[in-house]
Amino acid sequence: MSSALSENNAPVSNLPQVLINQYTDESQDLKIISEKLQPSQSSNNMVVFELPKKGSVLDSNSAFIVKVNWDGYDASNDTEETICSKVWSGVLGCLQRAQLLVDGKVILFQENLGRRLWLEHRFQNPDQISEIGDIQHGGNNAVFIRQSYATDQVNTNGKVALKRTDNNSSATSKKGFNNKIGNGELAFDLHLPLHSILPALKDLQLPVNLLGQIRLELYYNNDFNEIFTVANDDTTAFATSATPTVLAKGTGYAVGDTFTVVKADGSGATGKVLTETTGQVEKVEIVDRGTGYTAGTATTVKTSGAGDDGLQLTLAAADFKPAISESRKTVSFASPFLLLDYLVYDPMFESALKNSMNTTGIILPYRHAAVVKANLPAITGTGQTVDTNLQMSGKSLMKIYAIHRYINNVNSAENEGKALAAWCGKNRSDALEDLQTNLLVNSLLINDRNVDTRTKAYHHLNETGENLSFAPPSTLETNLTMGASSINDELDTDAVVAGVGVNASPNDWNMKDALQGSLYISAFDLSKYPSGGDTLSNSGFRVGATPVIFRSKRNGTVPFTQQGVEVEFFVEYLKVMDIRSQIVDTRDQ
Repeated sequence: MSSALSENNAPVSNLPQVLINQYTDESQDLKIISEKLQPSQSSNNMVVFELPKKGSVLDSNSAFIVKVNWDGYDASNDTEETICSKVWSGVLGCLQRAQLLVDGKVILFQENLGRRLWLEHRFQNPDQISEIGDIQHGGNNAVFIRQSYATDQVNTNGKVALKRTDNNSSATSKKGFNNKIGNGELAFDLHLPLHSILPALKDLQLPVNLLGQIRLELYYNNDFNEIFTVANDDTTAFATSATPTVLAKGTGYAVGDTFTVVKADGSGATGKVLTETTGQVEKVEIVDRGTGYTAGTATTVKTSGAGDDGLQLTLAAADFKPAISESRKTVSFASPFLLLDYLVYDPMFESALKNSMNTTGIILPYRHAAVVKANLPAITGTGQTVDTNLQMSGKSLMKIYAIHRYINNVNSAENEGKALAAWCGKNRSDALEDLQTNLLVNSLLINDRNVDTRTKAYHHLNETGENLSFAPPSTLETNLTMGASSINDELDTDAVVAGVGVNASPNDWNMKDALQGSLYISAFDLSKYPSGGDTLSNSGFRVGATPVIFRSKRNGTVPFTQQGVEVEFFVEYLKVMDIRSQIVDTRDQ
C-alpha cells in the first residue's frame, strides 16, 4: 500500500465519500434501518456485541447504553446514605477499554476509555457539558459553592449546593440532586455514541455489509472508588427500628405512646413504647431515626399518651446506623444494548463501493489515542528536571496531553488531597508546584519557552483541543489548601443532597477544592485541524525520528508537593486502515 501522507504531511485517502463521517446534502434515496441490539455475552467485567450485516454503512452516531448500579444500595438507609458519581466525569470511570474486531482481528481499540472521554469533554461548551453531558454520563459540572441564604447566617463560607435548584431558600426540601445513585430503577443510564467510544469512527462509517464478522467488546472497571463518591454516610442516625436500652422506666406509659429523644448533640429522633408493665416502660423502638446523636444517656419528651416524661434511654454504638462497609461498595452493570442505525444507499453506490474494495482497495487514515504511563520521582524541595521518553519515535504525532496526579495525596501526613481524590478520582490533573513543561521532537523543543505559567498552560490546552477548555481558573492552581479533618464525610453541614442535610463540617477549602477539581493539563499541538473542526482532512503532523521527550521541572516546598507523581499521556497519532476484499489491516504511518 502507498503512504497515507502527502508531501506536506497531510493525510491522503482514496476513501469513497459514502464512508466519510461528515454532513452531506440531503438525499431522498437514503434510508435508515434502526435496531436495538442485545449483547451476545455480558458479565460484570465485559460486554460483547456481534454486529449484524445490514444496510450499506453503520452510522457512527449509533449509541451504547448500560445501567450502572451501586450494588450495595439499601432502600431503608436512603435518607442516611448518598452515593454520587464523580464530580467532573460522572460514571465514565466504569469504562476501561473498548475494541472492535473484524474476523477475530483487533482493528480499533482504546485504552483508559473513561479518562479519554473525560478529557475529550473538557472542550465542550460549559452549558453543553452540564445540561447534556451530565445527563448522558452523570457528571456534576453544575456544582457550585454558595454562601448561605439563611437570614441568620451572613457571609458563611463553604455551603455546597449540588445542581441548581428551584429557589435560593435554605430549606432542605427545595434542594435537588439528580445524580444520586442506587440500583435497579435508581441506577444510572450511561449513554454514549460509538464515535466517542472509538475515536476512529469520527472519520469513518463502517461498511458492515462488505466486511467480515464485526465484534464490539467493552471492558468495565468495577472499582467503586473510581466511579462513585460517598457524599453522605450519616452514622449519627439511629439504626432502622433500633431498640435502645431503657435506663429509667417512667410511669403512666401505655403501648404505642410516642416520644422524642432528647440529647444535646442530636435532633429529630422519635420513638414509641413497645412493652410496659403497670405503666413502666420495658422496651422502646425508634421510629424516626434523627441525626447527630452519639452514645450516652438521653431523656425523652412524650408526644402522645399520659407518660410522666421520666423515660430515659441508654444509647450505645449498636443503636446507630453502621458505616457503609467495604463489602457494600460494589458496582454492577445491567441491561447493556446498542441502538444501531444503518444507512442504506441505492444499489449504484453499493456496487461502486464493493468494486473499489475488491480492486484497488481502500486506504483510510484515522486517529488513534495511545496511552503512555510514567512516574516522576519524589523531590526534596529544589527544582528537578525529568525527561520522559514517550516511546513514540517514527509515528505521525498530532496531539499530546499529559495528566499529572500526586501518588500518595490521600495518605499524606496533612491529609491533603483527600477530598480531591474522593470526589474527582483519577479524572483530574493536579497542578504541580511551579511546574514547567516542554516537548522535544527531533531534538528540538516544540515551545520556544517552557510552559511555566497558568496562562500559558490554558492557552496551549485550548490550542491543542481546537476549542476553549472548560477549566475554571481555580482548577489551574496548586491544591495546597486542603486541611486535615477528623471526620470521614466530605460535605459541609449546610450541604443538602436529595433533600437530606449532610452531617459533616470539614475545612471549607477542602470541600471547595474537591468540587472544583484540578484541571491543569499539559498539552502540545503538533497539528492543526482546519477551521477549528475536529477532522483529519488536510491536517498536519510531526514525525519524530529521534525519541519524543516530555520534559518537566517542578519544585516542592512542603511534603505534599515533594511526593512522587504519576503521569498519564494520551498521544494522538495517525494510523492507517487498509481494506481490500473483506480483509482489514491496520498499521502505523
